Amino acid sequence: VVYVGKWPFIPEGNGPFKWWEYWRRPNPSYNEFRFLQANMTNAAHVAIMTGKDVTLKRGSNSIGDINLRGVSYYYNEVINFDIAQGRYFTQDEVDGARNVAVIGHKILNALFPNNENPIGQEIKFRSIKYKVIGVTKEEGAGLFGQEGNDDRVLVPYQTFRKVFQTGSGRWDELESQIGIKGLDRDLGLVNAENELRGMLRTRRGLRPDQKDNFAINRPEAVMKAIGGIFDVFSIAGWIIGGFSILVGGFGIANIMFVSVKERTSI
Repeated sequence: VVYVGKWPFIPEGNGPFKWWEYWRRPNPSYNEFRFLQANMTNAAHVAIMTGKDVTLKRGSNSIGDINLRGVSYYYNEVINFDIAQGRYFTQDEVDGARNVAVIGHKILNALFPNNENPIGQEIKFRSIKYKVIGVTKEEGAGLFGQEGNDDRVLVPYQTFRKVFQTGSGRWDELESQIGIKGLDRDLGLVNAENELRGMLRTRRGLRPDQKDNFAINRPEAVMKAIGGIFDVFSIAGWIIGGFSILVGGFGIANIMFVSVKERTSI
């Protein structure tokens, strides 16, 4: 999977992080998503997604810092997760911007604490009610404590847009990302990325001498950066371990020398 956004996952090139340049980029728009979905030949699935941390309520129960995420129909094909109860959205629910939701396991425990069946029940954000149609399978905390599907509530993308400004491409609105899942035969997603870059540059009217005003991100780039950090830790561990063995060896040799000298008559 590759993602299109205005911010890179890791800094591009050398030098300082060019936050001002990235901040002024246009956000990926809903029309760009539809354009890519209709025209890309090297993509198995294309999805658009966005999110906002909110507080959800049900009766006297509430839970904060929950990511309300607006997603398109094929989000479940681009982002892997399992449904433990109920179901995912239908195409009609997504196209019709219905107030339906798929909740994470953490939300289930907080808003339905007495082993209640959440399917068909309503949860509320501000004064807006969403009907629960599914619950994602519990995943647990990530390696670095990052949020996962346990902390998310999924709603159709156009339903989300009824509350928050996003998807029009403006640089100052809530950011959306477009996810592209490549074909199995496209090893390394080389063809998908090249086609994606060319189509977006054409769509945005960029001249050949102009830089991309978007970022194409790969999750493996982040994992590679994290792997580099662990490699440094590993090398440091070997060095420290080597010094420890050396110092220990001298210590043992000194003890043996003293012990033998004490038993040797002069």
